[in-house]
Amino acid sequence: TVIRAPFDGVVTARLAEPGDAVPRHTHLMTIADPASLITAVTVSELLLPALAVGDKVGVRIDALGAQEFSGRIERIHPTVDPTTRQGVVEVVLDPVPSGARAGQLSRVTLTASLAPRLVIPFEALHRDQNGEFVFILDEDVKARRRAVRSGLRRADQAEILEGLAAGQQVVVKGFLGLSDGKQVKPADM
Repeated sequence: TVIRAPFDGVVTARLAEPGDAVPRHTHLMTIADPASLITAVTVSELLLPALAVGDKVGVRIDALGAQEFSGRIERIHPTVDPTTRQGVVEVVLDPVPSGARAGQLSRVTLTASLAPRLVIPFEALHRDQNGEFVFILDEDVKARRRAVRSGLRRADQAEILEGLAAGQQVVVKGFLGLSDGKQVKPADM
């Protein structure tokens, strides 16, 4: 039997030898198309909504040096791994750089416009039986307890979804003996 591939390519794995008897639907060989390389990138579920098919990306292949090549998002897988909370994004190199090979380590730079978030230092966020709160400074330089609802935590910052407005000052140190309405002295930064 003669089997023809639907495209020109290079055989990267031959799993059967000429003359072997193999059952129907057996994987006989793997063929790579060197004119079209795709790199699969795992991306946090938090970033996936900001990406779209067709978005331009930068790709650097370690074996080819520091040069960054152009690519674009070809496909965004519809599922997310429930353990890692990451999805897969397929990136196509366009055009394929000379010397690029399947299996090489690629570093992909994604550009996404994320919504602005209100964040505070994580150490300013407190919790008790009534929920989450922070102490803010009012116009009389008194500490005021303010109920908040937090969102994501990243490194030493916490996102605030409700309860604060941009520009409000929050207390980040000196909580011993601090209570609602107590006069405070802001430290010079």
